[in-house]
Amino acid sequence: MDCWIASFPRSGNTYFRNILYYVYGIESSTWHKETAYPVDENYNNYRFVKTHLLPGDLIPADQNIPAIYLVRDGRDAVVSIAHHRKDLVKPGSDFNLNLQEAIVAGEGSFFGGWSKNAEEWIQRANLIIRFEDLISDPVSVFKRVEKLISLPTANWNNLPSFKELKSGKPKYGGISKISDPKFNPDEFAEKFFRKGTSGGWKEEMSTFFQDLFWSFHGDTMERLGYATYSGSVSQNPALDYRVMQKMGIAVPNLENEKFRIFIEASKLTETVNDGIKRYLVNLLKKFEDITLYGDPRWEFKLLIGQIVYPLENYRKGINIEQVETLYFYEKILMGFKYFVKSNLPENFYKTVSGFYKKTNIRKVLRFIQFKTTSTKNKLHNKKKFSISDIADILHIPLPQNAVQYKTLDQTIVITVHDLTHKLFPDYHDKANVFMSEEGMKIILEKKTDVIGVSQNTINDLTSHYTISSAKIHKVYEAPDNELFKMNVNEEPGKLIREKYKIGDDPYFLCLSTIEPRKNLPNTILAFNKFCDEFSNTKINLVISGRYGWKTEHLNVELHLDNPRIIFTDYVDDNDLPILYSEAVALCYVSFYEGFGLPPLEAMRCRTPVIYGNNSSLKEVIGEAGLPAMADNVNNIKEQMQKIYFDKELREHYAQKSLHRSFEFSWRKCIYDTLKVYEGIIKNN
Repeated sequence: MDCWIASFPRSGNTYFRNILYYVYGIESSTWHKETAYPVDENYNNYRFVKTHLLPGDLIPADQNIPAIYLVRDGRDAVVSIAHHRKDLVKPGSDFNLNLQEAIVAGEGSFFGGWSKNAEEWIQRANLIIRFEDLISDPVSVFKRVEKLISLPTANWNNLPSFKELKSGKPKYGGISKISDPKFNPDEFAEKFFRKGTSGGWKEEMSTFFQDLFWSFHGDTMERLGYATYSGSVSQNPALDYRVMQKMGIAVPNLENEKFRIFIEASKLTETVNDGIKRYLVNLLKKFEDITLYGDPRWEFKLLIGQIVYPLENYRKGINIEQVETLYFYEKILMGFKYFVKSNLPENFYKTVSGFYKKTNIRKVLRFIQFKTTSTKNKLHNKKKFSISDIADILHIPLPQNAVQYKTLDQTIVITVHDLTHKLFPDYHDKANVFMSEEGMKIILEKKTDVIGVSQNTINDLTSHYTISSAKIHKVYEAPDNELFKMNVNEEPGKLIREKYKIGDDPYFLCLSTIEPRKNLPNTILAFNKFCDEFSNTKINLVISGRYGWKTEHLNVELHLDNPRIIFTDYVDDNDLPILYSEAVALCYVSFYEGFGLPPLEAMRCRTPVIYGNNSSLKEVIGEAGLPAMADNVNNIKEQMQKIYFDKELREHYAQKSLHRSFEFSWRKCIYDTLKVYEGIIKNN
């Protein structure tokens, strides 16, 4: 075998094989696992072998065998496969049901689904050929093939048109080999070769199916240059350099320099999957994408304490016992400082603080830390921890985590998510307020660059701290597009309702750590009023999330004996998309958010959001949701009433919320983050 010809079905593979046969005189074979369709016994002896399977399913599995991947606009591909199923595979089946199944590709059906098939093959393939280029200029396409595989002299006078393939009996695609065909084999070619054009999806995909498709496959569409949801093309070398090379697209000549980025990743050692950990994990996931698809100059590593880990360890896990104890040492110092500051009069604190600075307490604590760590040999003879010779930037995703690196001589950028410790200190315990402010002091003292996750957060930063505007960069967060997709199947919804004992009735959903800032009491009071006013209405309030701080009063003050209030406690990440999708609306009437990720996650699942009309929530959700005054119980109740009783309004906001969520993507977040890094490195 000389080469695999791989593709998602209905992406031009058969046309490619016919060109090989009629223009070059080369026969090809197929490799698959279908029971109703025979495989040539000697398929491995052909020069070219077609497959729709994923790379891991191939036999032979030799990675040295070259591969060509044919890709087509996924919308055209799934529309065509839905017709193919209706006309040939299951004659008379429903086109819309076929289309939905092809888009969702549940449990790995449809060869993994369009985007999974494409993602795995664009890593494995040596060449990527777009169907649209193949049908418009096959000569140019095969010049690229000839650079990969030695081919005989071409006779382009023999090139068949799609019309000829459709009406005749072509070598490939003209005769059915299915053992029990449900149609006349003589009609096979006419049904098999449908149009041979691009853009036909526009006539056959409703807005709902376009939205569904983009929810599942939008990132890969952008990676392959098939535009964004709004229509603009977003393929770019920073994210897609290696892909563009394989597609034959001109890319800039890169300098030999490397951009070496370390990411502080102590959050990975924590079991609670809060918003900061989600931000970190998605950041690392997309950095891994850069190493697979993007600009090869970027190198990423993890830093926890004083131990450096390969980037892929974010997936494999971190051995907590190996983590350097510098962080432990700094926590001792911070704990001591906090205790003194919190429990002593201010004048006495200043005296103690001065004594602390003049004595060798730090050296004593350092000695204790050295003697108790399992990694003391690693620290032996190290006068000062340094990564400046192996990293250009250290990115710290949370100001508090900068404390352990405050003496580090290194270019640092810190992500600030919110300033709740400053604006709403009563919503936090004192230790958290103290540690947050210590992190902000490091930003000011070291004059580090700051990434603000919203304009609202940036406004708060500039209002309360003296930070140069040139040092502040706005980079929006985004929901995890791989995880959060609308659920269109009934069975998963039933299973989730059973798992969390939600029942069959409709429900409003509250999802957050249960803490004062999230304004859960007013949401519960509003729901109780809703139930009192519409006592015959079947509706529940599902509250999901871990208990945070200052929540002891909830059970006493809020009359939680209402049987329609259901606490699920923590919800597994994989269950969240279905929990969102099943809800009438997400109620997220927080007093303040630096960004507000749960609303965007719900919006990606096509779920309307009732949100607090304040802070970044107005900025992120805007007209795509229903705003409510966080301190006005009646106003919250009124918005619940609107979205529950008016089904047309609910559908209106469901669609608007999904469309709005498409404007926030991790591709854009990572691209903007890389631009921040590059700017800092070049300025230095």
